[in-house]
Amino acid sequence: MRHLSDGGSRPAAIGRWRLRGILSCLATTVLVLFAAARATGAVPTPAADPVVATVAGVTIRAATVWQLVDDAPTAGDALKEAIVLVAVAGEARLQLGEDVAGLSHKAAAERLLRRLFDPGKRCARLPEPAKRQHYAETAWRFMAPAAYTVVDLQVLCCSHPKRCHTAEATECRVTTLAGAQALREELGTTATAAALRKRFAAERETNPRLGIKRYTFYYDPAGNRMNSRLQEVDHEVAEAVAALQPGETSGLVTTRFGHHILFLESSRPPIALAYADTRTQAILTTELCPGHLITQRQRFLEDLLKHLPVTLAPDAEAAVERARPPT
Repeated sequence: MRHLSDGGSRPAAIGRWRLRGILSCLATTVLVLFAAARATGAVPTPAADPVVATVAGVTIRAATVWQLVDDAPTAGDALKEAIVLVAVAGEARLQLGEDVAGLSHKAAAERLLRRLFDPGKRCARLPEPAKRQHYAETAWRFMAPAAYTVVDLQVLCCSHPKRCHTAEATECRVTTLAGAQALREELGTTATAAALRKRFAAERETNPRLGIKRYTFYYDPAGNRMNSRLQEVDHEVAEAVAALQPGETSGLVTTRFGHHILFLESSRPPIALAYADTRTQAILTTELCPGHLITQRQRFLEDLLKHLPVTLAPDAEAAVERARPPT
C-alpha cells in the first residue's frame, strides 16, 4: 500500500561530518532528557499515527488529514475533504499522467478540476431549458420601460395612499399650495439637486411637512403593464419628469401626496433585449455559469467516490481529532 506523506527537506551548506556530530549530540541530549521525564511520569508514551481511511488502496493517516485540510471546522469534515482530495488526485494521475508527476495530492487534484471545469469550455453551451427559464424569471431586466432617477423636494400632506383621500389631506393640499409655489419661485429656473437639499436642510426644523427623497422609477407612456419589481410613481410626476432633460428641474407638481419639485439626475431609455440577443446571452451565461459549474463538479465528485473503494477505520474521526495540530 502507498502512504501519504509530504516528505522532508535536507539541510544544505554544512559539512556532512559536522552535521552528523551535531545531530548525534542533540539526539543523545534528547534521549537523556526524555528518559528522565518518562521515569517521573511527566511524558506519556506517544500515540501511533493510525490509518484512518483507505481510498483505492491509498492509505490516509490521521496526521496526514491535517496536512491536506487545514481549515475544516470538525475532524469529520476534515476527513471527508481529505478523502475527496485523495480520490481526485488519484484520478488526476490517471488522466494527466506526467503532467501531475511530482505534485502533491492537493495540487494534482486542483489541476484536474481546473481542466475539467474550465468556465470557457463548460459554460459555452449551457443547457437551453435553464437559460430560457432564467430569462423568463428575470424578464423585467431585459424588457423594461424608460427609467428616471430624481431628487424630489416634497411638501407632504399624507405618507400613505390610503390617507391621501381624507378631508384633512385634501385641505392640506389647498392650504400649502401658495407656500409651495413660492418655494419653487425662490429656487429659480436653474435649481439643482444640491440646491434642493440645501433648502430642505435649512427648513426641516421649521417646516415638518417638507421632505426630500432620491429614487428611480419606470414609466411607459403607453400604459403597458409593468413588472411589480419596477417602481412606479403617480402619473403627474411621471409625465413632468419625462418632459425633462437630465440636469433640469420641473415646475411645481401636485399629486395626491402633496406638492413636488423634481430634479432629474439621469434617465435611461427603454430596454428591449430579446432572448436571442447576444447581450442577453452574455448576461445569462455570466449569471448561470457559477451555479452550473458547482452542479457539474458535485456530480463528478459523487460519481467518482461512488466507484472507488473507500474504507474508514472504526474510530477514524476520533483519531483525526487526536491528531489535530495545536492552534
